[in-house]
Amino acid sequence: MHGIWTVWAPPLERTKLVSFSFAGAQFGTIIGLPLSGWITDALGWPYIFYIFGGIAVLWFILWIVLVSNTPATNRFITTEEKDYIESEMSKISDGEPVTFRNTPWISIAKSPAVWAAACTHFCHNWGFYTLLTCLPTYMKDVLRFDLQKDALISSLPYIFMWLFIPSTGYAIDVAREKQILSTTAARKLVTFIGFLVPAACLTAIGFVGCNTTLAVALLCICGAFDGVSQTGFNINHLDIAPKYASILMGVTNTIATIPGFLGPQVVGWLTTNNSTSEQWRSVFYISAEIYVFGIIIYMLLGSGAIQPWATSQVLYEPVSTEDTNGDCDLLSTMDQPALRDSNSVPA
Repeated sequence: MHGIWTVWAPPLERTKLVSFSFAGAQFGTIIGLPLSGWITDALGWPYIFYIFGGIAVLWFILWIVLVSNTPATNRFITTEEKDYIESEMSKISDGEPVTFRNTPWISIAKSPAVWAAACTHFCHNWGFYTLLTCLPTYMKDVLRFDLQKDALISSLPYIFMWLFIPSTGYAIDVAREKQILSTTAARKLVTFIGFLVPAACLTAIGFVGCNTTLAVALLCICGAFDGVSQTGFNINHLDIAPKYASILMGVTNTIATIPGFLGPQVVGWLTTNNSTSEQWRSVFYISAEIYVFGIIIYMLLGSGAIQPWATSQVLYEPVSTEDTNGDCDLLSTMDQPALRDSNSVPA
């Protein structure tokens, strides 16, 4: 998706556009969890794969028909919208195509901003995958929910996550456009809040015992603020290197996929035999601590400025070290002010 948004999302609209598209994944979870229970009960578990696979094929057909690589090649876009997008994107693009050979791999590997995004992505996914893959087990074994009958309850955290992702994305772009927050300040703010609140909620869940109402409420709050955090690190690739955003997402997402198979293994080791609330307390503690670690790393190394290695044939102007950790803002011409999607906007 980042490869598409690189040429489709104007700098000061990228948060709301990208977050809206990412919210679709949570909408799929909202539909998928209860629907899977009903399908299993009515038709048997194999039909889960048949039905969802069929829906994926229909989506693929729509994608082929409706989506194009650039605004210039899209059949459905208006001339006014195409001109606006191309005008905005020309300010941060030098027009040189990205290839394997001209990608600055060494600079990417040495970039603190890239490592901050990768580490934060990993820490987020540890908490997210723990909930996604293991929440049904916790609700069944500890909270004693019947997942077929109470499938909607297991979807509640993702409903809140789905609602908070696009709404936060819109609010962040408004704050950036009105110069209330710089890009760096905005990304760090949502990451800080979006990690700290879930960490606190997961810690608290370990002490609620069998109070199902409170446990579900805390999980919903956790899901909501997890959604807030996704408007930070998940979009940061487009901030620091719009030209190479799809490559960076591939790199950080590869690292961030590790919790997808490691997290459930850890849960399995900690919740042996008949899982209890005490055993799950350790699971939630680990997730909370990883969230806090992600906050520390991103606060120290994270940036919203275009990195010097991320573009060519442009000029740079140093800005406040308080905001960019020594990064530079992009100037596409001699007399053009620094772009507002970088960190020239006062924090």
